[in-house]
Amino acid sequence: GDGWVGKVQQLEAERDSLRHALDAQVAAVHELEAKNQSLQVLLHTEQLANKNAEAELAVSDAVAAGLDAVIVRPPWFYGPFQPARQTTFFRMVRAGKFPVIGRGDQRRSMVFVDNLVDGVLAAERTPGIAGRGYWIADRRPYTVTEIVETVGRALIDEGLSVEPPSTRLPTIAARVAETADRVLQSVGIYQQQLHVLGEMGHTIACDISRSVDELGYDPQVELHEGMRRSIRWCLENGLEL
Repeated sequence: GDGWVGKVQQLEAERDSLRHALDAQVAAVHELEAKNQSLQVLLHTEQLANKNAEAELAVSDAVAAGLDAVIVRPPWFYGPFQPARQTTFFRMVRAGKFPVIGRGDQRRSMVFVDNLVDGVLAAERTPGIAGRGYWIADRRPYTVTEIVETVGRALIDEGLSVEPPSTRLPTIAARVAETADRVLQSVGIYQQQLHVLGEMGHTIACDISRSVDELGYDPQVELHEGMRRSIRWCLENGLEL
């Protein structure tokens, strides 16, 4: 019908400027189960899972209509121009107050912003991949204990004092928080601190091998250097840590 013709014409008009529409999901993208890619992740809420699925379906529909688009999925990102929650994370680590659940051996995929940009550019330059999805992360996942210890070292290396970690919680604390978070979200309430605490008991890690093999993705920045650059940016921009 006329509506469908109009949609196709609109997509064609935008194709040059949107050759690779990169659907960079940040806050909750690590909760979306990757298709055709090995991924250890829990979808903690139906609301977030549906949001991410709808975004990827929209890209798939656009590809079917002729748009040359791919999907880039970053996990927890860090680096210059970071959101306020990352600055809060630094403050908690510096004060020794960031909660570690159990032994802290849960793994997290993270991505430094420079690595993310490299991955986006690699996707933009690779032909013949329309409609596919790629996880863009640092070379390997890190344990929560390693993350907290590395951020502490990075803070010290940038001239800041750091208190020893003192907030270690039993696994049951994360389970209680996760249950409470699900109850609240079922009635439309999102409490960020509760949600994050519930996640801390789980491994949320992705496999970047497909991105390496098909895009030639080669992340250059590891956690310690990336965190030092992040902290330096905060200090240079007057953010209190």
